[in-house]
Amino acid sequence: MVVSVDGAEACSDEEICLVKGIEKGSHKVKASAPGYADSATKLVTVEGGSEAVLNLELSKASDGTGLSVSSEIDGLTLIVDGKKVGGLPQKLTDLEPGKHDIEIKGGKYFKPYKKTLTVEEDKILEVSPEFELESAMVTISRGENTSGARMYLKGGSKSIPLHRQKLPIDITLDPAKDYRVVATRKGYEDFEEEIEFSVEKPETSLEISLIEVVEEEEEETTATATTKPKTPTRRTTTRTTTTTKTATTKPQAKGDSKLNINSIPMSRIVLDGRPLGSTPKFGVKVSPGSHTVIFIHPQLGRKTKTVNVGAGKTSTAAVRFK
Repeated sequence: MVVSVDGAEACSDEEICLVKGIEKGSHKVKASAPGYADSATKLVTVEGGSEAVLNLELSKASDGTGLSVSSEIDGLTLIVDGKKVGGLPQKLTDLEPGKHDIEIKGGKYFKPYKKTLTVEEDKILEVSPEFELESAMVTISRGENTSGARMYLKGGSKSIPLHRQKLPIDITLDPAKDYRVVATRKGYEDFEEEIEFSVEKPETSLEISLIEVVEEEEEETTATATTKPKTPTRRTTTRTTTTTKTATTKPQAKGDSKLNINSIPMSRIVLDGRPLGSTPKFGVKVSPGSHTVIFIHPQLGRKTKTVNVGAGKTSTAAVRFK
């Protein structure tokens, strides 16, 4: 704290300031300190040969009276009491105490934010507006095996035949309604995926990819009879004996072999060439031995996992897309 007498610094950084050599009469005293408002100037009268005592109190300096408005959304403009202030973030420190109408608009996909707020004297009101989506956009593109497929965007009152469009295509949608993309092609697994929007993600993309249906073929093993060749000798007939070897199988452990399948995030799965839908899948019955799981994500690609399942045991095939 700095104390000045008649405009000249008398002392600093002292709780008690003793000023000596003051002439008798009236003197102007003032105090100041960083982060505090300067004290009002006070008049002190000093009598000859005596001391005068003056107590000074400093109050915290005010940042002003107003609003501090911020948002992580780009392209927004602040309007206060009908007057355009500018883009966010904004900090206003010179508003009058009382009620003020604020409006925040702009941004390609958001409804204007309107609210009446009360500002208190010597206080800055922090405002973090919450927005609602007015519109959203999805970009749909072709992936693998979509040639000749019938593809549709369905939802609300829309049913757009995507196979007649030039993809990729940007489509503006109403975020309050539910939409999904479906695709079919003979010999391929049906494709269906929902479209989701949020304030943080008003734009999204979706790639249509189809998985070929591969039917499992069972291998049949036939034991073949072996015959000893005939050896001709004079006046001797050799009988031929047919011998069939019988395969012996070790008894399996009791209980079914099972496979738990999962991924982060959710993906479509193909087990040993057989489509199983989307993760997670638990308790899938499999034969003992090695099994291959293909995980397919429309944006993050594919991952393959091979797992060996013991007889009567349960194993897990899991992956994480990065």
